[in-house]
Amino acid sequence: MNRTGTILLGLGVGAGMMYFFDPRHGNRRRALMRDRVISVLHDTDDLIDRGVRDTRNRARGMLAEALGRLSEGESDDWVTAERVRSEIGRFIPYSRSIDVDVADGKATLRGPVLENDLGYLMAKVSVVKGVKDVENQLEVHQTAEGIPALQIHPQEGTGTMGGRSWSPTARLLSSLTGSALLVFGTVRGGFVGATMTTAGLGLAARGLTNKPLSRLVGLEKDEGVIHVDKTIHVNAPVEEVFSMWENFENFPRFMDHLVSVTDLGGSSSHWVAKGPAGLPVEWDAVVTEMVPGEEIAWRSVPESTVVTDGRVKFRQGMEDGTDVMVHLRYTPPAGALGHAVAKLFGEDPKTAMDEDLVRFKSLIETGKTTSGGKKVKRDDI
Repeated sequence: MNRTGTILLGLGVGAGMMYFFDPRHGNRRRALMRDRVISVLHDTDDLIDRGVRDTRNRARGMLAEALGRLSEGESDDWVTAERVRSEIGRFIPYSRSIDVDVADGKATLRGPVLENDLGYLMAKVSVVKGVKDVENQLEVHQTAEGIPALQIHPQEGTGTMGGRSWSPTARLLSSLTGSALLVFGTVRGGFVGATMTTAGLGLAARGLTNKPLSRLVGLEKDEGVIHVDKTIHVNAPVEEVFSMWENFENFPRFMDHLVSVTDLGGSSSHWVAKGPAGLPVEWDAVVTEMVPGEEIAWRSVPESTVVTDGRVKFRQGMEDGTDVMVHLRYTPPAGALGHAVAKLFGEDPKTAMDEDLVRFKSLIETGKTTSGGKKVKRDDI
């Protein structure tokens, strides 16, 4: 390693030591880092488990298909069952929750299924080779809410290597190949090593996150990498709660990750937030909708470092008080990779929003809270 590299490495290590061993926040940061590492290990273990299971199922389906082609006459029931499982796995993300039994060519399906998928599922199974009849014993649900077996994120799809959403097998192969290239590239060094390391990083990130590379590096910003939907009940009238939100400059008083929001006039504002490792991130935003007492919406201006939009709705609660519904979507710098780095340092927007809303509730109901390490009193606003 040359002198410049040694100096940069030393600076990086020093900055890391200062960040994690800060007398005031070091304990919390180390605890958050430990939790994130454990979470990553669990996610990796889950990816390996799903990948192995998916590979096994695909191999069984291919074997059943090959044996079916070699055999004469009607297919054995077990061969037909494997064909059905393979077919379901092609388009149902939660296919492992569906049980398949075949007897004398009659396929019986059991398990939870979404109502929108039912018709297509029955149609696809009915045309599988060897299936004479289909018996529907499925539990039909309109939504996946409250049904863990159906709560599969869209990114955990069943697509192939060529699709935007990869199957568990493709993700596992990509992650393993990428990890190997990272190791070999680091050991090899030089231009070839750097190329292998870069390619390995891309493959590993693609496999672990199941997001297209264009979105990983932030080139696709219109869809939003992060979606946050939160609701909280505040014991205060709608007008009182709305008045706190309609002035964006109040946000840093209960949103700990925000350093400042400055009104630029003409529905525009300038935002400064804490990024990964506490580094500041800035962008401008404009109000897109303002319905007094009901709704506020905003979005970042084009070409912003952080691409974001938010919407907050206010409704009279079932009893006294106000229901506040927050919908936030954003793409941080460097896309999903930037988000992954931020989460590793404890900057998870979903957790942060929970804490922000608790602070907001305290500020409205008790007249005080703490944000950014400072005490905030409502009377001072």
